[in-house]
This record gives sequence, C-alpha cells and structure tokens, in this order.
Amino acid sequence: MGSDAVEAYLTKAEKECATVPGLTAQPAPLDTVGIVGAGTMGGGIAMVCAEAGMRVTLLEVSQGALDKGMGVIKKNYARSVERKSKTQAQVDGLLANITGSLNYGDFKDCDIVVEAVFENMKIKQEIFQKLDEVCKPGCILASNTSGLNIDKVAGATKRPEDVIGCHFFSPANVMRLLENIRGAKSNPRTIATAMAFGVKIKKVTCLVGNCPGFVANRMMGASGIGKLLQTGMFPWDVDAAAEAFGFRVGPCRMNDIVGLDLFSRERERAKIANPDKVVTDALYAVGRYGQKTAKGYYDYGEDRRGAPSPETEQIVRKVWSNTGVQPRSLSQEEIIQELYYPVINEGFKILEEGIALRPLDVDVCLLFGYNWPRLTGGPMYYAFAVGLPKVKATLEKLHVKPAGLLLECIEKGWTMESEGLQQRLASLQSKL
Repeated sequence: MGSDAVEAYLTKAEKECATVPGLTAQPAPLDTVGIVGAGTMGGGIAMVCAEAGMRVTLLEVSQGALDKGMGVIKKNYARSVERKSKTQAQVDGLLANITGSLNYGDFKDCDIVVEAVFENMKIKQEIFQKLDEVCKPGCILASNTSGLNIDKVAGATKRPEDVIGCHFFSPANVMRLLENIRGAKSNPRTIATAMAFGVKIKKVTCLVGNCPGFVANRMMGASGIGKLLQTGMFPWDVDAAAEAFGFRVGPCRMNDIVGLDLFSRERERAKIANPDKVVTDALYAVGRYGQKTAKGYYDYGEDRRGAPSPETEQIVRKVWSNTGVQPRSLSQEEIIQELYYPVINEGFKILEEGIALRPLDVDVCLLFGYNWPRLTGGPMYYAFAVGLPKVKATLEKLHVKPAGLLLECIEKGWTMESEGLQQRLASLQSKL
C-alpha cells in the first residue's frame, strides 16, 4: 500500500462521507442548539457547538449538576489558555455562547436539540416526550446514543420525522467522528440538517443506518480480542501486535482505560459471569478494573503507562487450566488476522445490510472513531489491498462465516472502485 495512494483516498473519503447521494433537501437553520445533560458528553458537545458560533442552552436536572458541568467546561478552556491555543478573550466569548438551564421550556426557540444522557431507553424516551412538548415545529431532535434503537426513541414523540441519532465519540470536544443515524421515519430535511450540523461543528460526519452499535462500535465489537485471550494469548502480546500494526493503544490497554468493570458488571447482573472460565470475569472478580483501580490487564503506577502484571498472568493461566487451553505462539501477522479480519468481515455485512453507504464511510468511521491505523487506509481499503481471497481463507480458518458481499466481490472480481460494486451498493440502499 503506497502512502501517497492511501492519503489521496483518505483525503477524498473525509470530504465525501459528508455527502449523501440523492439527498436534495435543504438543511434547516442551525443557529441555536439545546443540549440535555452537562456531563462529559454534553459538555463536550456544548464546547464544539459554541466554537462553531452557535448559541447553546445546556440543561441539567439540578443546579449542582449544572455547576459541575460548567466547571469542567471552564477548566478545559483554562487549559487551552495555558497552552496558548486560545486567548482569554476567545474563551470569554465562547463561554458567553453557553447558557445553563434547569427548564426544558428554554429549548423553545432551538433549531436542534441533542440529548446526551446515559444509555437508558426509558429515560431517553421520557426526555424526548418533553422535547416534543416544548420544541418548535421543525426543530431537529437528536439522540447521542451509542447503540440504542433510534426508532424506539423517535416513537416517544409525535414527530418521528424530526428525530435522528447524532452519535458523538468521547470526549466529544476531541474525537472527530460524528455518526448520524437515520431512523425509519427521519425525513430528508432532518437528515440534511444533521449532516450540515456535523460539518458546521467540524466533525467528520457519516450517515449510517439503525442497528445495534451502528458502524464503528458494531465493527470493533466483532474483534477477536476475547477469543485470543481465551485461547492462549497474553494481553501484552496481543497489544504489541496491534500497536506494531499502527494502533496507538492496543485493545487490552484500551479496555483498561475504559474500565474492565463495564464489561463484566452487566454479565454479573445477568448472572452469566464465570470467573473460573472467562478471563475478563476473573479479573473483575478480584477488583482488577483497569486504570481506575491502578490494576487491570496491566499494573499501573503514577505515570499510568502500565506494565505486564504477574497477577494477571497467574489469573489468565488459571482460566486456561480450567478450560484445557495451552499457551500459543503466534506471529504478529497471525494475531492481527485473528483480531481484525472478523472486523473486516463485519464491515462487509454492514455494507450488505445497507447500514453504511459506501466502503469509504466504513473506513472513516473506524479511522476517526477508533483510531484505526491511518497508514492502512481503513479496514475496507486494507482488505482489498491485502486481497479478499486471503481474508476469506483466514476467516474460514478461524471458523468465521465470510459475509455474502465479500464472497460476491471475490466471485465477480470487484475492486473497491468497481462500477459493479457501486451499483450493487446503490441497489442495497434503494431497498431501505
């Protein structure tokens, strides 16, 4: 893969992803935005909207929560002044664009409202019922959900045509990707406005379909990390391969940052956790939650760099012993294949289902949502570059069924630029 060709592709993809073929509707005005929730996500969204010149109303349920959220925003901007990336006068102007509120009625003149509370369908539906009551006709009602069904959210309103998903990645004031999730009833004006919103706030913006996890989260959820750990590979060996491939942080280090408790607590509540036979459950059971407890897959000191943990190795070996697994020795290429070829396969499924418009949308979502190595061009570009027959053979070796579209591309000799593939994808979109 030539670096010049990769850069040319990505430069084009980053711009083209914001366009939706066949969409001719004009976007609504985007001068004022309401945001529900002043936590990490809501505060970050408020910052990028203020920096785009929008007037922001930031709502919380209590004065304490609002003060806390505004305090974080002010600290973030204070760091910008310290780093000299912004002047104090600029920060004062941005803060003047953000008004705190405890009253939904203050959203009455907003052009778009973004709900940014935690992932609970009941709470989101209650919020959208309130937004339906107070927002002006034509106001775009957006949910910053990372995987919930946008149609169920829209169903809580009398105007589902005005509802869309706007999935920001955390922290929203840093991560560049915005996945806009079209609902079954989202009308062309709503879609056009959401895409214009993303461009206005300088996000790399893609339109995606409604399914669990959408594009980026769904694809990375298909990675082989769990299988590798369960079948004889140590976390640090997996991370070394991923980082050599080009990821800034390997999957186990990333899970330590996010928190291993998030993965196993729900399994424990559902009574399916098994510390004797599942590595992540075993780590959770002894309080190894990640950086938040200074111990997860790795042990952490004050520098938070993380060192391979003898305790983790002992726990992993015990799980392997309980399940009859022996340690394996794989090359870095073999680890990458087991980790990420299932992700590539999920990308073909997403295209086949019409969840993504084009391969470039898939690549952009992974590059800017998960920092997929830029030098590879993204998972779809990489798949075509290494050769789809090789991807197919590896998937079959891993007992993963290749996606139908992947097989069709091999059978018909399609490249990513083939007119046949473009027509096939257009036909899949027309059925939605």
